[in-house]
Amino acid sequence: MKYGVRIGVLRQPWDKVYGEAARLGFNGVEMEVGQEYQKAEVLVPEQRAQILNMMKATGVETSCVCIGGYWKWSPADKDPAVRAEAVKIMKQTLEACERLNSRCILAPLSNPNATPEEAVQRWIEFCKTIAPDAERHRVTVGVEICTRPKLATHQDAMAIVNAVRSKQVQVYWDVANARHAGADAVEGIRFLGKDHLAHIHIKDIKANPPGSKSPFTGCHLGEGVLDFGAICQAIKAVGYDGWLTLETVSDADASASAKRNLEYLKSKL
Repeated sequence: MKYGVRIGVLRQPWDKVYGEAARLGFNGVEMEVGQEYQKAEVLVPEQRAQILNMMKATGVETSCVCIGGYWKWSPADKDPAVRAEAVKIMKQTLEACERLNSRCILAPLSNPNATPEEAVQRWIEFCKTIAPDAERHRVTVGVEICTRPKLATHQDAMAIVNAVRSKQVQVYWDVANARHAGADAVEGIRFLGKDHLAHIHIKDIKANPPGSKSPFTGCHLGEGVLDFGAICQAIKAVGYDGWLTLETVSDADASASAKRNLEYLKSKL
């Protein structure tokens, strides 16, 4: 098993995060391509070269690149120009990942302005479009369920994967997103199995009081509603031996929070 951490969890500048991840015992960092994607460190050649140097110096990999920019440039957007931009971003990120020897891209199943049915079809079309590039670069695109209607369960994610029919398009499973959306995090792992699990996000959530704006709030592992004993048992049962990446909350001392959560996760495995 390899243990990763989202760049935002450590609250470090991008050029310090690899060193801090190494100090805390992580094997990889999940980087971000944001809404202003042209400025993303993994896409800027000079900064990408710095990342490669940091990877070599620390032994910490770039485990994955998340395209958070898809909350603005969604492949499911009604506007064809936005959808075309989404394809452009993906192609640039695929090339960057190959250069970084990073074998996974997280694609959140964003759905800003379409019906759920329209969104699913557009995501299928998008994944079919980019699949040949993903295969050429040998990078897996992991579609991640989010708290959107019809895009929230392991069945929804697999419907997209089955329609695309490419080994390079799989599911990035987020245990807390599943629970937040009313799905079963453990059942999802067993359903997807190791062959369809690109990566797994690890985080916990606790229930908010009735009447709150959101039903859940992020919390440290083991303090919320998720059963990590059962989750880790399912991970082992299906034979998954890939990346488990923390997307956990941080207290004032972000490094201490990350170390605490990493130790907790390892204790369950």
